[in-house]
Amino acid sequence: MKIKFGSIVTDGRGKLGGQVYARNRSGAYVRNKVTPNNPQTLYQSLQRAVLATFSEAWRGLTQQQREAWNAAGESFPTTNQFGDQVIPTGKNLFTRLNNNLTDISQSTLTNPPLPAPIVEPEDLEADANADAQTLTLDFNGDNAMGYKIFATPPLSPGVGFFKNKFKMIQTLSTAPPGTILLTDDYLARFGAFQAGQKIAIKVVPVVAATGQKGVGKTVAVIAVDTP
Repeated sequence: MKIKFGSIVTDGRGKLGGQVYARNRSGAYVRNKVTPNNPQTLYQSLQRAVLATFSEAWRGLTQQQREAWNAAGESFPTTNQFGDQVIPTGKNLFTRLNNNLTDISQSTLTNPPLPAPIVEPEDLEADANADAQTLTLDFNGDNAMGYKIFATPPLSPGVGFFKNKFKMIQTLSTAPPGTILLTDDYLARFGAFQAGQKIAIKVVPVVAATGQKGVGKTVAVIAVDTP
């Protein structure tokens, strides 16, 4: 649970007791905490294993390298839930950048990099065919970037808020040369979709040399039957 103090309390994020404190376009809200029946999914287990690997790798660095990562945090600030700027610790920065690099099949870093420009993807277009069960994506990218591709499960066509529904389904080590077929990865993660359902896809760039992650762009598509 994270609390932002003013004269008393001005905002809150996270879990406390049986409630979750969050914010959407309508403002701050509180909802009951729901625990999934089986939170230990394969994807979660794999992610925890990766984080454990980097925790061990951090301990294997020299003291000089750890000090360099600690100093580099000033060059890689992040924004927290309240919109405030936060300077990461050396360990957090080491883990975050290398986790992103691992996702796009790039070599991990033992020494901190210098910040590099992040180029966001452009001109996203997607197509979903329910009869053929095919899902494709096109976008213009940059060869200095790798990409994480996220998708939502099949949704009602009226849903317009996707932030908490995205799951990573595919990664690219460089910009795509053409149309990307997402079908197998999507069906393995979410199962079949039907005509009239909405699927949102988000493409997040990662600088291949540094591991910096961009904001990403989103496109939504309504699945159709074959004409």
